[in-house]
Amino acid sequence: MAAKAGGVEAVKAIDNLEAGAWQQPAVVAAAEAIHQLAVRGHILPGSEGLSHTEAQNAWCKGQVAFIPCGSWLEGEQQQVTPAGFDMVMATVPALTSSDKLPNGAVMAASSESFLVPAKAKNPQGGLEFLRYLFSKQVARGFAESAKALPVVTGATDGLTLTSGLGSVAEAVKAAGPNVFSYKFRTWYAPLSKAVDDATGELATKRINPQQWAERVQKAADAVAKDSSIVKHKR
Repeated sequence: MAAKAGGVEAVKAIDNLEAGAWQQPAVVAAAEAIHQLAVRGHILPGSEGLSHTEAQNAWCKGQVAFIPCGSWLEGEQQQVTPAGFDMVMATVPALTSSDKLPNGAVMAASSESFLVPAKAKNPQGGLEFLRYLFSKQVARGFAESAKALPVVTGATDGLTLTSGLGSVAEAVKAAGPNVFSYKFRTWYAPLSKAVDDATGELATKRINPQQWAERVQKAADAVAKDSSIVKHKR
């Protein structure tokens, strides 16, 4: 929601560890929206004590209407999802009447990284393995078994997609150029943990949106000042 309201520049400011990036109006407004879910009693009581699979199971049992989750959800739940439970992905809700990104914008990125070490005993063999791994044939099998969208263009052409995967594919296609993602989670583990910890406190009403923003900004500033951490730029 922060990205949709503040635009790609807001995302870049966060990833680039810019001063005050986590206290931008769009970011604080997004935190306020999440906080209001808790204040108004829209978060399942006790859900903070659930593992991610337990939370997903509660959703599949109809105990809650929505779950914030990645598109791995359908694949992880395929053994326990009730018949007729046709899950679909919702796009990012509008935060204001003047969001910088249009309705239909989605946060989407590959969630796994594959590397071939430069000093591996057989780097060419490693590269060939990646070539096979990202072939249309293997990517197609991945989509069928994991119920997740592969990164290989055209890999799902001609497939009859399940409800969840189909909705993801349609959302990404409809978003077109309005697909965004953050890099800070991959680049800066301490900041990622700080965001998760603070958001847990926010969603349980132990801190307010302003305190959330201050807490996360402090963590981002600490990363920015730490010379032992390699910095990246978007």
